[in-house]
Amino acid sequence: MLVPQTITRSIQHLRLAIVYYSSMEQHRRRFSPVIIILAVVVLIAVLGVSGWFAYQKFHKPASAKSTNAATKTPTVQVTAPLRDFSSDTYGISLKIPTDWKESKTNPHAAMLIGKDAVNDVEFTLMVSKDIPDVTLACTYVIKDSEDLTYTSPLPGQRSITKLTYTSISPDLKTLCGMMITGNYAAKAGDVLGIKGDLFQAALPTNRIVVNVSKLSSSTEYPTVETALKSPRYTELIAALQSIQLN
Repeated sequence: MLVPQTITRSIQHLRLAIVYYSSMEQHRRRFSPVIIILAVVVLIAVLGVSGWFAYQKFHKPASAKSTNAATKTPTVQVTAPLRDFSSDTYGISLKIPTDWKESKTNPHAAMLIGKDAVNDVEFTLMVSKDIPDVTLACTYVIKDSEDLTYTSPLPGQRSITKLTYTSISPDLKTLCGMMITGNYAAKAGDVLGIKGDLFQAALPTNRIVVNVSKLSSSTEYPTVETALKSPRYTELIAALQSIQLN
């Protein structure tokens, strides 16, 4: 009777094996899609994280680029008749509207004056070997220094310089002066250390300064908005851009 028992046990083992295999097969079929989905999700996450790091490393946002870019004074042209002005004493030549007047009241500076009666603004462009005393009070920087591009620089002359706007008051609402500051870049709200050695060393040898005042009063100053909308201001910028230093 041993043989029948052995056969019976073998059949039972076979049945158990079939049941186990079937169960495993069902289990595999049931969970294999889940495993595949999880694998896809993990792969997408890995690719996403890798892409994000690559973006951060190699991409430079346009906003950051524009923030760091220096403000540039646009090249302007005027329709008014121009004349050449030059001074061997101060080593400078430029083009200025014919109705700008030359003043010889200051023996230590060449002075050119443009008057705007409509807006009550007067611009006085001065060139000297030193900074005029009247400029010493105009030390509060109204806005970040601008890049001023010379249109026809002479050999050895820099092609781009800095133009700085100043006020006599810390409220920065009035404009009393403009100055070519060479490679010295100021920020809005700065106080210029005009007597400082570092500031002086940054300036060109030819000190180029513009005094701005009300035409009706030499001791009062126009608002920034009034001064910059004056057609004389446009003429002034064109004249500064035409400067040749020798």
